[in-house]
Amino acid sequence: MRAIVCKIDNRGFETLQEVNIKSYKDYYELIDCSYFDVVRIEYQGHELSVYCDDEGMLKSGNLGRIIGSYPNPIFGSIVITGGVDEEGDTLGLPDELTMLDI
Repeated sequence: MRAIVCKIDNRGFETLQEVNIKSYKDYYELIDCSYFDVVRIEYQGHELSVYCDDEGMLKSGNLGRIIGSYPNPIFGSIVITGGVDEEGDTLGLPDELTMLDI
């Protein structure tokens, strides 16, 4: 499934990378975390899922930022995918959204 990873290093620099998610276990490595949360946002008419480090706010050097329509800052690295289908399975990022949109 197509996704975009937005990593923030300990100096506050951000890098973007398009990836292919094969399993939920991929999120741990991509976000560099032990626990993750998923928040739903709407962006340019698309429902998206944002996977974020559940402990991101507690790690030094992580910056908080507002993402899409989510009302609170999200800290640390994130993975952005599409929304979910009727059965709750995560969908890939819509083809019309690119790293330039992120």
